[in-house]
Amino acid sequence: EERFLTQQAIQRAMPEYDKLKREGLLAINIGSGGVKIVAYDAEGLRYSQNVPLGALRVRQILSRLELQSATYTHLLEEYIDYHVQEVIEPLKEKYRHLVMTGEEVDSIYRICSNETEQNVHVMDQNELRKLYEQLMFMNASQISSEYGISFDRAEMLMPTVMLMRAFERASNAKKIYCPSVGLSDGILYEICRG
Repeated sequence: EERFLTQQAIQRAMPEYDKLKREGLLAINIGSGGVKIVAYDAEGLRYSQNVPLGALRVRQILSRLELQSATYTHLLEEYIDYHVQEVIEPLKEKYRHLVMTGEEVDSIYRICSNETEQNVHVMDQNELRKLYEQLMFMNASQISSEYGISFDRAEMLMPTVMLMRAFERASNAKKIYCPSVGLSDGILYEICRG
């Protein structure tokens, strides 16, 4: 039900969503405790799964390594890449379009683009890579101060950027669509329709 409502919200925010689904689309919702993955192609829904690989979970698993900054970042990236490949590889498909949602995804888009007015944001690989390279050498306090976000959110930024980059690499998408919607938007849409 939650996945359905979130997908409804995305579809309402993105008029071209059905066309993107037919061309091959991965819809990823990055939460703190897990990632929801839905894959579509010309035949419709191909795959749907919840993976316990959210930003908070990843951070907790590897938090004891954080003091060794280079090792921490490298191990965290390897861990995420391994699990993303494990989930995506069985599909044996390449997806042209990538849609990502989640609170941290919204923050990351705003940091990369300095835009706040649009409802559907589009980010390219280079913007994400540049942010990753900046965050690599910053701790949560520095991230919080630099980007004007809360410390709790700053702690989740690097794991979320890593998750986004791993999914972007696992697909052949050149752009990442980041609609600023979630479950609550889907619920409101259903109420208005009824």
